[in-house]
Amino acid sequence: MPYDSRHTLRTVAVGAFWRLLRYPFLALSFVVIPRLMGRDAYGRYAYFVSILTLCEAFTSLGNLQIFGRFLPERHGNPEAEKRLFRGLLVYGTLFVALFTAGLSLWIVLRRPAAFPLPWLPILISILLAGKVQGTSFAFLYGRNEIGRFSSRELLRSAFTFAFAAGLYALTGSVTAALWGLALNEFALLLVAFAWTRDAWGGSPWFPLPLREFLAYFLFGATFYLPSVLVFFLQRSVPLFIRALTGAYEQVAPFDLANQFLMTTGLFLGLVFTTLVPALSRLASEQRQEEIARWNRTALAWCGAMAMAGYLLLLYWGKPVLILLLGAEFADTYEVASIVGLAFIPLLIAHLGMNYAVVRKKPLAYALSALAGVAAMAVGAGLWIPRWGARGAAWAAVAGHAASALVYLAAFRSTLPRLLPPFLTVSALGLALAWPGRWITEGQWPWTAAVALGGFALIGYAVILLAAGLLQRRDLESLLRVLFRPSPQTPSPPPDA
Repeated sequence: MPYDSRHTLRTVAVGAFWRLLRYPFLALSFVVIPRLMGRDAYGRYAYFVSILTLCEAFTSLGNLQIFGRFLPERHGNPEAEKRLFRGLLVYGTLFVALFTAGLSLWIVLRRPAAFPLPWLPILISILLAGKVQGTSFAFLYGRNEIGRFSSRELLRSAFTFAFAAGLYALTGSVTAALWGLALNEFALLLVAFAWTRDAWGGSPWFPLPLREFLAYFLFGATFYLPSVLVFFLQRSVPLFIRALTGAYEQVAPFDLANQFLMTTGLFLGLVFTTLVPALSRLASEQRQEEIARWNRTALAWCGAMAMAGYLLLLYWGKPVLILLLGAEFADTYEVASIVGLAFIPLLIAHLGMNYAVVRKKPLAYALSALAGVAAMAVGAGLWIPRWGARGAAWAAVAGHAASALVYLAAFRSTLPRLLPPFLTVSALGLALAWPGRWITEGQWPWTAAVALGGFALIGYAVILLAAGLLQRRDLESLLRVLFRPSPQTPSPPPDA
């Protein structure tokens, strides 16, 4: 099916729908796991997850970009698809094995105090199983099976809650909870094998020649290396907190606040990610104006949703956090109110990353990631020793802002003209949201803050639609695409 407007919109909607389904499990994990563990134990758990995420990023080898770029060219040729899948799987698994061997040797010899030795087999198991299932799901992404690809996050969230919370409740051990994360990966591996079993069998396994693999690897590496830096920007702050303060207790509030930013931001970023295969086809057909219109519309709507979530955080966040997590985690509200400011540069960076992939401009991706990490690291060194988790939050905001600025400079002929609707939507959201911080920190009853937050959210939506900052016809187009038969001719893409 050609990547016309209808197909593009359906792809985005399906991906967003699957990501949305994971939120109940994320909410359960957000509430149950910290409250069950307490501040110190949860800080240790979050610290391990940060290390794990960075290791997974380092061993990804750019599989998502490789499959997204080269697999569509093999559409209709199952043997060529299998060949690419198997080659990347074999070489990727070999790389993870070598990486874990070197990491194990370093940990055994150095015995770092922040990483207990019993955590090592857990990390190795997750990385090996994760490489196999991750390659399989990236293969589904390249085949544009967005529903299955996006369902991984739903399954991951459900399995994480079930295994990690369940094992900690049974044993009271952080190490047991971490083994729950390993069980999560093995469960995902079984699902991935079931959905890609046609690529595993049906013909003999012949190794992909190293020379051919290197061509794919060099393409993936141009995005893989910056993606490692992006993950470092997004996930490494707990390591700075532990190194600069020596306290796991300061990791906990930042991690919870960063979860709010990352889960919401990455959910919205999925819109841009799922657009890549479709926009790559449009780029090959020189339909640049359609690419701009899709991205402008997506950015405006994503900005509105992000600001709506931030508005509710500032009005409702503190009483809800105390109610759900207890007074022990009350300072998470202040940290989250700072971290939430990163929504604006984070979404601009998602858009810039989209253009870097579609236009095959990995240097912009690399410079953006490098600038973000550098700004975050400098901010962490300056502010974490003084302000703890709050300083870490400001360091994260600085990092995301630097990353977005590089993209704006790299694509200055295109990106700035896509921003006016998004910036207007964001400015209005901030203007309505920040009074919630003043109300919450004052002597107002929490019921008043909740009621005012509801009124502010409704007013925000009404203003956006009444002023034409968001178009109601965009939603109508989405509903037609999802629930009506395909038209004979493609419809034009919506405009913000």
